[in-house]
Amino acid sequence: MEVEGSIITIIHAHCISIQRRQLWAELQHINNTNLPWLLMGDFNAYLSCSEKQGGKTIARAMNDLRECVSTSQLMEVPSNGFHHTWWNKQVGRFKIVGKLDRMFCNAIWSSKFPGWNYKVCNRVCSDHSPLVGRSIEIPRPKNVPFKFFNMWCSHPSFREVVQQSWEVPILGHSIFALTQKLKRLKGVLKRWNRGSLWKHQN
Repeated sequence: MEVEGSIITIIHAHCISIQRRQLWAELQHINNTNLPWLLMGDFNAYLSCSEKQGGKTIARAMNDLRECVSTSQLMEVPSNGFHHTWWNKQVGRFKIVGKLDRMFCNAIWSSKFPGWNYKVCNRVCSDHSPLVGRSIEIPRPKNVPFKFFNMWCSHPSFREVVQQSWEVPILGHSIFALTQKLKRLKGVLKRWNRGSLWKHQN
């Protein structure tokens, strides 16, 4: 899907190796895009033997995924948190864990979102771990509309903050003075909200 000029592809690859090859071929076709591209999800394949513990590792399946990544000119997104993203819910000699879920991106995505990485979180109800992506350099949106939250009125210092701002005189026509006071109060309340211990996110 395309989101604000970027392509985000959610992957849920087939568990049978030969069935995944069609998906790999489709991804190589999408690679022709000149847009930022992020892929995430369950690839149901490994890039190396070290990503799996227990059970058998199929070399052909690994080679298929490697070839797809290489041909599509994708790069693996750095991760933190848990190493393995999947568990077969067995114990002892039947236990299998592996890194089936991951993110890849193209060079354009990496350039647009510097520092993009993801965290492998703890499993809750699924046998797969959720992945949470983030960029350490995503800029805060500019010109965010001002929002007034009714709960501010119950804060002990709210009335004083408003009164102090409002009592500072502004010279000029009454309508001009009113609009300037409101504009100033908006900035005062934004700063006050950021500094409050129980702040509400704008």
